[in-house]
Amino acid sequence: MSLGGMIYRCFSIGLLVIASGCTPAQYMPQFDEATLQIKRNKIANQAERKPQDIKEDPKIALSRVYERLAPHARAACLENGEKWLDSSCSNWTLNVVDDENFNAYITPSGDITFHSEVFKYTNSDDEIAFILAHEMSHHILNHGMEDIVNSEIMGATTGFLSGILVGAIAAGLGASDDILDDIIEDAVEDGYASGRESGRLTYSVDQESEADRLGLKLIQLADYDRFAARQVVLFIGADSTELRSGQSSSHPSGPERLAAFDSYSGGASPELSSLIGCIAGDCVNGNGTYIWADGRKYEGYWADDKVNGHGAYFFPDGRKFIGQFQAGKINGQGVFESPNGHKYDGEYRNNKRHGWGTYRWPQGHKYVGEFKDDEEHGEGTLTYPDGRVVQGQWDNGKFLSE
Repeated sequence: MSLGGMIYRCFSIGLLVIASGCTPAQYMPQFDEATLQIKRNKIANQAERKPQDIKEDPKIALSRVYERLAPHARAACLENGEKWLDSSCSNWTLNVVDDENFNAYITPSGDITFHSEVFKYTNSDDEIAFILAHEMSHHILNHGMEDIVNSEIMGATTGFLSGILVGAIAAGLGASDDILDDIIEDAVEDGYASGRESGRLTYSVDQESEADRLGLKLIQLADYDRFAARQVVLFIGADSTELRSGQSSSHPSGPERLAAFDSYSGGASPELSSLIGCIAGDCVNGNGTYIWADGRKYEGYWADDKVNGHGAYFFPDGRKFIGQFQAGKINGQGVFESPNGHKYDGEYRNNKRHGWGTYRWPQGHKYVGEFKDDEEHGEGTLTYPDGRVVQGQWDNGKFLSE
């Protein structure tokens, strides 16, 4: 490819993919080191698993689990809206191959492959169900296409900038036009290749966590036991016991994945169901601080053993709410903030945004107006980062008219 063609390719691809904005809908929750250390200890202290003889044909076991999951997975796929053809939500194909690596994967076309080793180390249909639901979730959430687009984003951007930077340096050193063309072309090609690989990993950890979140929802809809499924998350977690995943990681660390799983379960787990308790003040009728074993913390007023009055509620993933509570629920004025930049300042009713408030997104959008049941509803104004303003009536999160 000519130098001009290469640069044009990087530039045009960059514009197209940036416009498409293909990123995960959910980002992996962030946890403090104390929480991750608790999870790492739990992983380290689990009983060692040893391979078992396979007593049932793995294809039969996998098909049985699939039949329970499939209706809920199809509904989630169609509801998700990221599949442009209904046929892509109709059926997934199942394969079992003889392989000694504990692994399962899905292709962008929906072909799911389980290694036989999975059936030697899993102890229940609940565990198999979570692994299968996780892979199906990758397909439902369109992660295969996200990988392609994100690779092109980083490849095009890195290639284009590499060509400019290296070309400027070479020109400054007095390189001739012919040599300069070769240097820039090599820089663009190398930058494009390395950027594509980096782009593939950019959202990989978030995609894995997003697939865990939807996978957990699917197995619960299919009446599988999430506590039993959690055991395989513990087992897999032993492969990566670093507290946090690195920039080049393709998966969350074991402690991160377990912490996120428990967070998606509403903080519930067999060994974390009890409360640590009141560590300061009066947590029955007065002002006190209470900490739960899953890392949640409340500081504020209580009445009849429930949070009541002004207080601050902190979540393990970094989210926090400061405002009014009534009989154990958020009611009244309050401010909610998340680590990724979302912020709401306004009225609540029964733990939901309800009344007048202001919502800010990390991208710079701002909505000021009425809410009902967590959605924009009634009179409201949406201001875009570029200054555009949309003002008028909203209905359950959708703009109706000015």
